[in-house]
Amino acid sequence: MMVKKFLLVLFLGVLFISCKNSGGVDPDKTALELISLNLWELQRYTDATGQPISNASLNTEALLLYAMQFEFKDDGVVRGLDKTSKNIIDKGVWSFIDNENSVNVKLTGLDYDFRIVTLKTGQMTLQAPTGNFLSGVGDQINLEFTSVNQ
Repeated sequence: MMVKKFLLVLFLGVLFISCKNSGGVDPDKTALELISLNLWELQRYTDATGQPISNASLNTEALLLYAMQFEFKDDGVVRGLDKTSKNIIDKGVWSFIDNENSVNVKLTGLDYDFRIVTLKTGQMTLQAPTGNFLSGVGDQINLEFTSVNQ
């Protein structure tokens, strides 16, 4: 259970560290609307240049994030849900920082700022330091998410 919580926190941290790139924001929606509209599922990990990172380079905790969906509620609550059962695995708080270019996520054992690389309808890419759970992929890692209807 602790590993799942760590992964959820790590995921949320990566999500929030990413920066928005030009053209990455839907002009008809606010950042709050975009992030809180749907659940988010991790589709893949990439390096800072966008090249996919193989699952063989990821540890078990990183791989567990594929089994989760993430919900950023407009009231500042963040939840990590089991993808199949929809049971809540972890719950905490989140907020935009740095003029909505980053997000701070606080979950069990995590209090981290993540840069937002892309945040637009149906797509979100967050960037975070690789930490000690990945090997041979550089200093930064991207988490690429797609939205899932609730």
